[in-house]
Amino acid sequence: MLPDKWQGYLSLRQLWITGSEISALTADQREALLGWVFQGGSLYLVISDSSDPALKQFRIEPTKSELAKSEPSKPEPAKIEFS
Repeated sequence: MLPDKWQGYLSLRQLWITGSEISALTADQREALLGWVFQGGSLYLVISDSSDPALKQFRIEPTKSELAKSEPSKPEPAKIEFS
C-alpha cells in the first residue's frame, strides 16, 4: 500500500509503478504521489502501450518519438517529471 501523504515518499529518489497499479490508487494516494513528484521525486510509469488508461489519469500525451521507440511486446517505462 502506498502512502496517502507526499511526505511518505521522502525516503525515495524514484518510484517505478505499472499502469494497473497506478489505476488502483485512491484519490489521496494519487495526490500524494503527484505532490512528491512536484517536490522533485522521479516517477517511472511502466505501461503496455499508449492507450493505457493511466496516461489519461495524469493527462500525459506520449510524443511520436516515444511511441515509435516502444514495441507492443516489450513495454518501456516512461519517465514522468513535473517542473
